[in-house]
Amino acid sequence: MTAITFRHPLDFGRSGRFARSAVLLVATLALLTAPGSSHAMDRAEAVKLSRKYLTSDDEEERHHLLRQLARYNGTFEPVLRELQTVRFEPVVSGYLPEEHFTVSDLLDKHPDDLLYFTIPKSYRPDRPTGLVIFMHGGGRSTSRYAPRYSLDFPENSDHKENSQLGDLFDSTGMIAVGPSSPDKRSYYRWCLRESDEYLADVICECKSRFHIDDDRVLLLGHSMGGFGAYHHVQRQPDRFAAVIVNAGSWWLAHWPVIRGTPLFIV
Repeated sequence: MTAITFRHPLDFGRSGRFARSAVLLVATLALLTAPGSSHAMDRAEAVKLSRKYLTSDDEEERHHLLRQLARYNGTFEPVLRELQTVRFEPVVSGYLPEEHFTVSDLLDKHPDDLLYFTIPKSYRPDRPTGLVIFMHGGGRSTSRYAPRYSLDFPENSDHKENSQLGDLFDSTGMIAVGPSSPDKRSYYRWCLRESDEYLADVICECKSRFHIDDDRVLLLGHSMGGFGAYHHVQRQPDRFAAVIVNAGSWWLAHWPVIRGTPLFIV
């Protein structure tokens, strides 16, 4: 099955530019539309012509379509919603290692970073699913392959001495993503200011691939990632439904800034 959801027009992602163009188109139509036109069209026709306009590279055709669309005298919000529709494709459940960013803007920013996914068997693209972001441990010398030790399933791993959490993530029914930590020049990779935007980019990438529930994005950090979890719960508490820390600590803290975001120390 396919799923339908709506994205904010300023979101980057698979359809980000299309969505922003749709907003501009609808704003233009709002100025051009003549109320009470004798040849008014219905919403379905307006959506159909709008899609043609947004995907056409022919300037003359676009001008002709815009003149046709000016006959639409209904409300614009339903048209905009349909134009911003994102349909998610079915995906195979299980472990998905060593993925690169697929959103072009994000791939340009993070060409060497890797993403490791665990997709639960219960995932369906027609309904929103929670997301767990796992920040791995390590230090300055830790490679970009570090998340593989945690996102895999125990029965599949060649590293039995490490903690494979695939079964645990699968049991939650939530999608898990383990990004490689940024900036190998520092020991404090998850605590750097640039990691704030990096996590936002990871979420954006996940939302371009999967039907993610915006209200159920959790952050889990272990060791170096635990330090990062304390950092992020104070830097951007409104981005996460809850933050979980394992084997982490902090240097400076002002806890009132977490604004009620649940913080679990395990």
